[in-house]
Amino acid sequence: MYFLLQVMKKNILKLLTVALLLVSLSNAQTKDTLTVPDGIKNITVNFSETSLKDALIEIADKGHLKLNYLENTLPQNKKINLRINNTSALVVLKKVLLGSGLYFKILKNDQVVILRHEDDHGAFSIPVFTISGYISEAESGEALVGANIFVPGSSSGCATNKYGFYSMTLNEGIYQVKYSYLGYEPVTHEIELSGNVRNNITMNRTSISSDTVTVTASLESPVFSTAVGTIDLFPEKLEPVPILFGEQDLLKTMHLLPGVASYREGDGGLYIRGGNSDENLLLLDEAPVFNPYHFFGFFSVFNSEAIKNVKLIKGAAPARYGGRISSVIDIQLKEGNIKHFQGSAGLGLIFSRLTLQGPLFNNNGSYALSGRRTYLDLFKYLSGDQDLIKSQLYFYDFNAKANYKISDNDRLYVSGYLGNDVMGFSDEVEVAWGNKTATFRWNHLFSNQLFLNTSIVYSNFTHHTIVEDSDDKVDVLSQVNDLTFKWDFQYFLNDRNTIQFGADIVDHKFLPADLTVDGDEDFNIVVGKRNASEMSLYLSNEYKESEKLKINLGMRFTLFSVSGESDVFDFQDSNPDINIDFHGKESEMYAGAEPRLSATFLVDDINSLKLGYARNYQYIHLVSNSNSGTPLDIWQPVSKVVKPMVCDQLSFGYFTQFENWDTEFSAELFYKKMNNLIDYKDGANIALRTYFESEYVFGKGSAYGLEIFLKKRTGRLTGWLGYTLSRSERTFPDINNGNSFPAKFDRTHDLALVLMYDISKNWNVSANWVYATGNAITIPYGKYELGGKTYEAYSSRNAYRIPAYHRLDLSLVYTTDAGNKWAFSLYNAYGKRNAYTILFRNNDEFPGSKEAVRLSLFSMIPSITYSMYF
Repeated sequence: MYFLLQVMKKNILKLLTVALLLVSLSNAQTKDTLTVPDGIKNITVNFSETSLKDALIEIADKGHLKLNYLENTLPQNKKINLRINNTSALVVLKKVLLGSGLYFKILKNDQVVILRHEDDHGAFSIPVFTISGYISEAESGEALVGANIFVPGSSSGCATNKYGFYSMTLNEGIYQVKYSYLGYEPVTHEIELSGNVRNNITMNRTSISSDTVTVTASLESPVFSTAVGTIDLFPEKLEPVPILFGEQDLLKTMHLLPGVASYREGDGGLYIRGGNSDENLLLLDEAPVFNPYHFFGFFSVFNSEAIKNVKLIKGAAPARYGGRISSVIDIQLKEGNIKHFQGSAGLGLIFSRLTLQGPLFNNNGSYALSGRRTYLDLFKYLSGDQDLIKSQLYFYDFNAKANYKISDNDRLYVSGYLGNDVMGFSDEVEVAWGNKTATFRWNHLFSNQLFLNTSIVYSNFTHHTIVEDSDDKVDVLSQVNDLTFKWDFQYFLNDRNTIQFGADIVDHKFLPADLTVDGDEDFNIVVGKRNASEMSLYLSNEYKESEKLKINLGMRFTLFSVSGESDVFDFQDSNPDINIDFHGKESEMYAGAEPRLSATFLVDDINSLKLGYARNYQYIHLVSNSNSGTPLDIWQPVSKVVKPMVCDQLSFGYFTQFENWDTEFSAELFYKKMNNLIDYKDGANIALRTYFESEYVFGKGSAYGLEIFLKKRTGRLTGWLGYTLSRSERTFPDINNGNSFPAKFDRTHDLALVLMYDISKNWNVSANWVYATGNAITIPYGKYELGGKTYEAYSSRNAYRIPAYHRLDLSLVYTTDAGNKWAFSLYNAYGKRNAYTILFRNNDEFPGSKEAVRLSLFSMIPSITYSMYF
């Protein structure tokens, strides 16, 4: 099996190339040349609901055409509406015949003959052609993702992909094509479709703060699209939302959405639809991010100034996504302003940030640079305390992206991320951890219908700890590296079918711990080093069965092979190196088929029902004894002992929009069944373990619930209400006597209300209020003696709950006439002392008994941030 995977990896590009050639050949088209006979006149016509026969008679008469046709070939119900001045009669004839299934041919004797289009079997057919192009913002040239293209009065329409490309195939004819995007002025073009048309569009921003704005129906709105459990986020629209320390944070904002929970106060971890935080696929320009948190989870590594848009998929993800069982968070970086230089800078309580963007290569490309850094550590020099001066506590991150337009059919993108946290105490301990990513992408258009994105992606997470005293120096390094090759094809077959297919190959390298000790006895220990290869193939088709029913059906197939030495110890002293292999070489392979289905049934123009199903496999997992992202977290692959986690999710939803498409509402039911879940034995200790599997137990889980989402998109008052009623349970034979118990992040009720109001052109006020059921915990309730020793007695796993959580946040934003902003916020406005955790300690007043102590982190926290734009 391992040999088979290697062979398939080497030949996958060949297979894709053959498929590509077959599709390209099927699209080949030829055009006849037209020889115009002498004596043809320019004519003026004004047809209004005129029959095709009468129109032909008038054209022949006015233009002196020798026109020949069989009357029974003319469609009887076709009406002509055309007004044209002083134009060649042949041009007028061509326009009149568009969409009728007829065409004309000029014979050698200048006779003009009208014929029927026929397919390869001689049957009557109407030619089809494709309108395609890119849609971008007029001011910056940034591609607009999810912009809508449709023909009013028909069911024909599509949306741009993540690179701003669209393709729509229609019968030949003359169409009024409308381009729309929320917050931008709509554009309407009349397009004569007698051949393939490339139509690139730029759109201008418009104010959405006015109550008079009209929002039109969108074919990619939640009502019409096949996306289930999917929410799009745009940083610029979320800027007023108050967040801890006043710094905009997209991961923290996600906690305000239905189906997304945090574990405790300040924790950035995302627990989505009853899944653990390591079950989310976080992609930054296609690069997986293994630890998305700064400062132990209080901040995310994603700088909102650098982000273009975010797609959160909680339900049935399209077949092109895989590798995690709970959700997909697809983050796309800004491409940069291709028109002119632009910049912004911000100063807050925690860190400062700077963003620069502008054109490259004579406006054939652009760049975007964005960085931020904390600066509280700079004030330590004012303290005069030498131990404090020697300490370190800061983080930084940097994003960069550039693109270059080689031709109308080719474009290159390069992007990257670098971030690091550093924590040190005097000269004795230094801990550093961070992520690196790099993405190289090539977009290529083979035709108006076939789009290819080829990507090479690198991702790394490193944790490095150094502990040093006068005698010894201990150096611990932990890493995970991914190198990915991807091919993603999008084939716009026709108005009813959009096909996506592709493949990816991932080379994983895992180094849980490389321990080096320099001192009296030097030695090196490498723990659990493993390599893994992962290959995926996928195919999906979004099929419009009728004007009422759309179906997206897909399949993803994965192979995962892991090999390596479980534990290798290398002792270095005066003797030659000695390698001792305790566990031998390990090799294992797993495979999985992942069907995906989502369907939308339109009840009427504003109401729809949706159904979604997805199976997902997860071949890597997180070894952690903490509840949020910390530098001690270690990623490990499956093995002979650890099987892939598998999740089947079924969801059903009702979606509607009202008030002139200004407000949307959805209610979704979901059920998840999870197998091969991993937990730790009661009393497990994974610190410095050499073989993690010895502490694992395996079981299954389920999660189910109802999500309600009400969102107002435009006007002076915007915001949303999100509510989740859910349950997440686990069952492990070796835990809780085999009885089911709630997951630690299980929350029965989770409510968030977010409101933003434009008081005037310069002032905006916003507030959010959250309420959640308290977390499930296990508590000690007594003691018992066994063999002369005293042990703690604990309740059933997660049988008790801490008090309910609730909080109110407020913010006020002032925008100067020059466009700069002052943001004032108040986190936890009424000072609720929410429990961060519950500690149990001996009660001095009643010896032998325990008392519970609530530990709270935050009360009211005011903050101020200044942002300037230039």
